[in-house]
Amino acid sequence: MPLPYPHVFLPDVTHITPELLEKLGVSGLLLDIDGTLMQTRDAMPARPVLDWLAEMERAGVILYILSNN
Repeated sequence: MPLPYPHVFLPDVTHITPELLEKLGVSGLLLDIDGTLMQTRDAMPARPVLDWLAEMERAGVILYILSNN
């Protein structure tokens, strides 16, 4: 089985749109908290990330949030 590899490179997670996911045939995302959704030292994600999460939820994108912390 071939290993997965990136098809798209974006500056940060908030640049992922429901339209892009639809174009790629993606219905859900696995997301890491530390360093992806928020900085390790922060108690909460920044407002743009919270807004992005709400947008994904409204669009029906399935989000799985993982952490090793």
